[in-house]
Amino acid sequence: FEEKMAVHSIRRLFLYFLSSLLAVSGQSDTAASFTDVRMFNKPLSELTKDLVGTSLNSQLQFPDVTTALSACQHEQLPKDEIKACDNIRYLFDVKQLVESSQSVGAEASLQKSDESSFSQLFVDFIEPRKPVLLKASEDSWSEENLLQLKQCSDVETDGTLAGTSLSTCPDVLASLKVPAIATNDYMVRLTPCALTGEPNKEACLPSPFIQTPSFLQIRQGVTTDLNSACPLGMTAVLEILYGAIDIVIYDPVAPSSPSSHSLVPVLGNTAEMLHHLSYSSSPFTDLKHVQSLDEGLLVLPNEMLVALRGRGEESGLLKHCFTDAASMHTVRQRASLEAHVDSSTTSLVAALSSLHLDTTMARQPTSILET
Repeated sequence: FEEKMAVHSIRRLFLYFLSSLLAVSGQSDTAASFTDVRMFNKPLSELTKDLVGTSLNSQLQFPDVTTALSACQHEQLPKDEIKACDNIRYLFDVKQLVESSQSVGAEASLQKSDESSFSQLFVDFIEPRKPVLLKASEDSWSEENLLQLKQCSDVETDGTLAGTSLSTCPDVLASLKVPAIATNDYMVRLTPCALTGEPNKEACLPSPFIQTPSFLQIRQGVTTDLNSACPLGMTAVLEILYGAIDIVIYDPVAPSSPSSHSLVPVLGNTAEMLHHLSYSSSPFTDLKHVQSLDEGLLVLPNEMLVALRGRGEESGLLKHCFTDAASMHTVRQRASLEAHVDSSTTSLVAALSSLHLDTTMARQPTSILET
């Protein structure tokens, strides 16, 4: 019996020393990791100058941050390391975004469809991410509406796809017809009441995350950058109101082929906008799928890139941006990245992650256009 007790005591003593050794080792690793984290505890503008370079090109040259990232997952992260961890996560996520967009992509051909069933359009084009041109309703815009629109936002495009928000044009918004293909916009459902599980009371309307339509005016020969028409990878609908345009559509997710015009991503021009990639390609040079349009609804599923070039004396387009089941995952990912440097986006990320968010979809809107 005494011999068994002695063996048991020795075993317990051995286990005690082993656990102590592991604990010390763990503390040492964590301390070293926090030291690595402190390397990034600078303003983001200083870090990008040190790690990216003053030209802010697409080559992110910084040391391996695996150890530092592990430390940022620590439950008892020191308060003075939180900002450094935000910087680490942001730079790491930007690097991944650039790498996933490097030397990939292919031109996308545009299909035309007379289909009027929303359900069929979603299955055939939106979900598989195929750009499509739909017929616009003949009575969608009157001459009076167009005149109001031009007077309210008489600003020509500056080479970007941003356009002029109609938030300052209440009379135009009151008569605006929203394409039915955009009626399943999850952003409209992100009201305070809906996200807390309460009945959707009128006092909780509207959602603060709705994307107000934008108006684009493009002069003849003016070319926009090749980029996403909508923020955060949302699906875009470009309604051609008057004039004519040339378009080029690019799918950055599609694998590139030897004959395709590969994309070269370039970082944004400020430290907080590194993730706003642009592409150093001339969109209308040596491309096969340049198309000319003078009417219709151009639907660009999530992450599609597009460049526009004015053909007539002046062309006008209305841009709608929306998030549905097909683009939800991309929007949530892009919003999480944006939230690293834009605190106002944090509430959007939380809303999109709410268990109360209604993600059901009405499959049969009455028509392609409805008020």
